[in-house]
Amino acid sequence: MPTKNLFPSWSKLPSSSHPDAFYGLQLDSDIMGTYSICGTNGSELDYTSREPWFSIQDQFPKISFVSLNQTHSNLIHEVGKPIAPFINLGEGDGLTTTETGVGLTIRTADCMPVWIRDSQRLTLLHVGYQGLAKGILEKGLSYHCGDDVTVMLGVHIRSCCLEIRQDIIDLFSAYTGSMDGGILHRGGKTWLDMSQIVKNTLRAYGIHNILEHPECSCHQGWYSYRRNRTPLRMGHLAYRAWPLILSD
Repeated sequence: MPTKNLFPSWSKLPSSSHPDAFYGLQLDSDIMGTYSICGTNGSELDYTSREPWFSIQDQFPKISFVSLNQTHSNLIHEVGKPIAPFINLGEGDGLTTTETGVGLTIRTADCMPVWIRDSQRLTLLHVGYQGLAKGILEKGLSYHCGDDVTVMLGVHIRSCCLEIRQDIIDLFSAYTGSMDGGILHRGGKTWLDMSQIVKNTLRAYGIHNILEHPECSCHQGWYSYRRNRTPLRMGHLAYRAWPLILSD
């Protein structure tokens, strides 16, 4: 499958009030990437705000953005043909579509953005440990079939920084997926490896075409709620454009 870097590389987010860079990948006609969405004064933006999405619209003309009020659930919304430049679908943590011209968006500051794509459909998930334990990944995968499924795991907090206690371990007591390597014991503490749990599930579904961002949001320069309780967020976009014409 042809892969093209839209921009030089996955890199640190800009510190400006509006994104002056978008970092991601193009796979065939699909665009998947990450950018800064802090407000003009560096404050947190409401989920219904149009500002962060419209500020990158010049890079993706004719796009219609869809957002959610994220609640760490396993609720996924099917998105149809765009009916407005921006729409908020209310509570949920996943978006899926077969339409072109629709910009699926989520925001994170330690949780894992997960892009799932095949030749017919794009899905974008907000995956924290709560949603993971509730089965949002498996629910997202249920929309996809065939041998051409690709999954991309975005920057998120990794096991080096995600210390957990018994309450989080208890969340996974009813989890039906493989937890092999997902809970680690180190230095007298317990740590969660969300990436390992996600990859266990993907392989159980027969998916081996997995792209993974290598960095940890907590200690490698990205927005991290666990590090400093920042109100700022990374925005993540999944967008299918056809025909797709982008300059190098």
